[in-house]
Amino acid sequence: MNKKLNSNRGFTLIELIIAIAVLAFLMTAISSLMTSSLITNRKTQADIEVQTTAQETYNKITDALMQAKTVYILGYTCSGTPDFSKAGEAAGGTPSYFVAGLYDEKTYAVKNVVTGELNVDATKDANRTAIVNELALYGVTANVAQVKFFHELAGKDIYIKKLVVVTSETLDIAQVTSVSANPTGDGWNCTNYLTHLTEEVKQSPSGTGFSKNDTVVNIFTFDEGNLYYEKQYAFMTGKNDKVSDWTDSDAVRRNIFSNSMSYVTTDGDPLSGCVVSLNPDKGSLAVDLYFSDKNMTYTSLGMVNVRNSYVLKAKQ
Repeated sequence: MNKKLNSNRGFTLIELIIAIAVLAFLMTAISSLMTSSLITNRKTQADIEVQTTAQETYNKITDALMQAKTVYILGYTCSGTPDFSKAGEAAGGTPSYFVAGLYDEKTYAVKNVVTGELNVDATKDANRTAIVNELALYGVTANVAQVKFFHELAGKDIYIKKLVVVTSETLDIAQVTSVSANPTGDGWNCTNYLTHLTEEVKQSPSGTGFSKNDTVVNIFTFDEGNLYYEKQYAFMTGKNDKVSDWTDSDAVRRNIFSNSMSYVTTDGDPLSGCVVSLNPDKGSLAVDLYFSDKNMTYTSLGMVNVRNSYVLKAKQ
């Protein structure tokens, strides 16, 4: 008589425990791998975002500088050498604040009315006053006692607080905020909202352009890890993008161009990671930008040649 083998006996308890243990081990390994991959992906994405922001910021600043008609620098020199490798780190040295512009002792000359000789001290004061007055047109407050000339800062590391770059843009008469036909009928009277004067604008003989361009004031403000960018027009003020009230947090937030700047703290004011070195004789600036986010750093270094030779060195 044949006996049937029982094929439905199932797993033993020991086999089931071993199978569960193996499955748990595999699931743990897969979960660990996925978590590691997710962390790596997030770090990579954050790094890409910082690099992209760094490049966009560098391009924005250098494009404005290359097109500049006038440049003003508000910032610091420092007795130490700050390290921007990690945001918010303490740095040695004492920062000294200044305001710098092109005008030197030959721009606005003051001469002795009797001898005709140059009064050096009075001329320097006149040029410092001219810098302060022009910045006031752009809503930037400066003190005459803080003013330095570019040639006094040649080759020094300048830690930027505010960079004011004046450029020009093709005028679109349809965008001009205040415009009326002039009495002769061959142009328009337009209000310049920087100088608060009325200026005449005529159309070119070809009918494709105008007798003048609009003045555009680009203001880059560095405050610890934030960079704020403002744009102000003389005529086409409807295109303005500026902070009218720095106590309005929403308005201020809208003008943040980057929040990934590296910065250091000092025994005085904090220094943001925008470092400029001037070479007035060659008409160039070395612009170094330091960024930091999630313990990662990115640096943009480069030399910018200003196209207008008179921007950094006055005509002799």
